[in-house]
Amino acid sequence: MAGAPKKISLFILFPIYGLFAFLLNRAVQDNLILITYLFVVLNRMPFALTDVSPAIRKANTAKSALLAIIFFHCS
Repeated sequence: MAGAPKKISLFILFPIYGLFAFLLNRAVQDNLILITYLFVVLNRMPFALTDVSPAIRKANTAKSALLAIIFFHCS
């Protein structure tokens, strides 16, 4: 979300990911998936809403990609 333009992040990605998180949340008894999704989005939202320098945005995107690769490798 942080790498996408503001309008796309707020009006397209947030609802689509939210719908996906909501559907996953319905499959379990508690609301842990939905709470985790909202916490992560609120934690990342300042980068999506503010004008961050391109160097910081690029570093943040690279870090997110690296962490996703590590996650898929470990699971």
